[in-house]
Amino acid sequence: MLVTMIAYVWTWIKPALTLRKWLGGIASLFGLLAVMGSAMIYVLPALPAWNNFSPIFFFVMSAVIIGPLYVSVFFYLFNEEDRHVWKIAPVMALVYAMSSFFYITVMFSGSGAIEMTASNIVNHPMFVMRGLLSWVAPVVLLLPFLFMKKRKPAMILVLAVFIMVFAGEIIGREIFYNTVVELEIYTPN
Repeated sequence: MLVTMIAYVWTWIKPALTLRKWLGGIASLFGLLAVMGSAMIYVLPALPAWNNFSPIFFFVMSAVIIGPLYVSVFFYLFNEEDRHVWKIAPVMALVYAMSSFFYITVMFSGSGAIEMTASNIVNHPMFVMRGLLSWVAPVVLLLPFLFMKKRKPAMILVLAVFIMVFAGEIIGREIFYNTVVELEIYTPN
């Protein structure tokens, strides 16, 4: 995977458009598989809030929001033809926000450790900041450009949204790790 990524970045320095498309596709596939593989670590029976599809789904959603913004920054930096890759980010941020709302709502309908985890997430001091950076910023700042013909956001805006979303996802990971409640194991005397 590392070799593919290095080769892909090299094609930005020494342009070879056809090769770049293939290497970019292969690197994206490896990246997606790596994200899914690393997310599987968190599917643990002892942590009911994580013992389901949600860690994998939300890790992939993070990649789907951050990835297009990152690639868009490269397009701007190297004066590439505008491929509107950034357009994926606000749409996915909206899907991500709705999915997170649904996930937390379902957790609140549970009991015990799952309900406590949902309460911990919503009451976490950084939860609002995470929502503003990861979900609201890309939707509010980039979504209007989807409806404007022949207009695209300035590079500084795409870069700013990328940095905001990245920071929001770091905060999201902190919330993810610090709010989960373990199952209590009953041990008779």
